[in-house]
Amino acid sequence: MTVIERRRRAEKPAGRSSSTIRKASFVAVASVTALVVTACSSGAGTATSTSAGAGGAATTAAGGSGASGLAAAAAAVKAGLALPTWKAPGPSIDGTKLKGKKIFVIPITSQSAFVQQVEPAMQEAADAAGVTLTFFTNQGKPDQWVQGMNAAIAAKPDLIFLEAAPDPRLLQPQLQAAKAAGIPVVASHIWDEKDPDAPGCVGCENLTAVVKGPFSQAGAMTASWTVNDSQGKANVLLVGIQGINSGDLVIAAQKATFSAQCPECKVKVVSLTLDQITDGAIQPVTTALTADPGINYIIPSFDILTAGTVASLKISNRTEGTKVLGFGGTGVVMGMVADPTSNVAMDAAEPLAWTAYANMDQAFRILAGMSPVQSVTPARIFDRTNISQAGSAPNYADGFGSDFKAGFLKLWNLG
Repeated sequence: MTVIERRRRAEKPAGRSSSTIRKASFVAVASVTALVVTACSSGAGTATSTSAGAGGAATTAAGGSGASGLAAAAAAVKAGLALPTWKAPGPSIDGTKLKGKKIFVIPITSQSAFVQQVEPAMQEAADAAGVTLTFFTNQGKPDQWVQGMNAAIAAKPDLIFLEAAPDPRLLQPQLQAAKAAGIPVVASHIWDEKDPDAPGCVGCENLTAVVKGPFSQAGAMTASWTVNDSQGKANVLLVGIQGINSGDLVIAAQKATFSAQCPECKVKVVSLTLDQITDGAIQPVTTALTADPGINYIIPSFDILTAGTVASLKISNRTEGTKVLGFGGTGVVMGMVADPTSNVAMDAAEPLAWTAYANMDQAFRILAGMSPVQSVTPARIFDRTNISQAGSAPNYADGFGSDFKAGFLKLWNLG
């Protein structure tokens, strides 16, 4: 692992070639390794099978059986396809006073496609304020996060940012040391709006603030899209990873939405362990496809599972009539949505540059001596009706407009 200091957005992160970014299998395995070790709740069992009405999650989506459920799903899809509106998360910041501040960034893993698209936009925002970012390169191993925290504390930055995020529960001694040294720590992308803010969220005892992701929103989006697309005739396989708080939120929202909008839909869940994750065929997915020839929709909890899901379809000779949905907005999966021959029909995308600016907004507030804000980033449905709005390969990064960027810069008095 290495420490990389970047001041100019044009600089290229050391150790990250363009070919590495495009190699989905390498990125996926590294990302999954990090996700599994950042578990914020425990998974039980590897597979369950229920009807949508027996999902076990509180219903949060409007709907009902028959026509009313389909109408609710159609309305949700229409809303989800629309461009999200940026709103200022809090009062304005005098960004001109942040020049010279230093932030030490420790990502969950430097090999994640998500991180590789978020970090350049964080750098862009930092450059606008004259803030120096130092990125700690790692491969998603907890002992490396510990080393990163130790390096950060030794460097005495003005703030430490855990990006996307190393599990804070595994870093409590280091977080306590940072607190004792007077260094605030912000973390992102483990929790969503249903979770309390720091210090009340899981693992947040020694965090100053958090930035939340759209996990429940995205789960509801993928379920509503499926109900609408199938017109209430979906036989769904949900694919999750054991012990991931954010993934549990996604699946809970999917179950609740199917229960509300399509109680007649069949919903099964397979929950994967680390050794089952691959860009090749995923064995539990292949087994489920063999056991139930009627499965016509597969929804992985994260984009990192999408390639393996598609491989399972191919090895099972089930590419005809089966659709795959994703969540994340990473360039590889958005490219699959853009490919009319692909089984991947939809992605509940996150705005990766918007996420980066939200990260920096929360960090800037702490650096300015202000209180943290309730910071939650949105998601948007992309399917073949609107994927052209997302831009082009390799990142498909244009689907959330530019209002968020102009809005943040104005909020920071930098634009």
